[in-house]
Amino acid sequence: DFQPFFAVSWVLTWFAHSIDEPRLLLRLYDFFLTSHPLMALYFSTALVLHDRDEILAKRSELSSMHGIMNGLSAKITGKSIESIVIE
Repeated sequence: DFQPFFAVSWVLTWFAHSIDEPRLLLRLYDFFLTSHPLMALYFSTALVLHDRDEILAKRSELSSMHGIMNGLSAKITGKSIESIVIE
């Protein structure tokens, strides 16, 4: 049983805890502020679903899953934001 603790900081800080690039972070903030109030949660869900094949291909042990899930936010780029939002 895997709990979604990896995503708590994503939603609470709007990814500020995970993204070091200010320009990218501000782009996400613009998106969240001009969208539905739960958009940070929706985006987090879409981020996981975007990489679902990679996630499902890994072992389902807590330590490996936690590492994979924490690494998802490191993959965020301007183009990935657009592709996730479009999906």
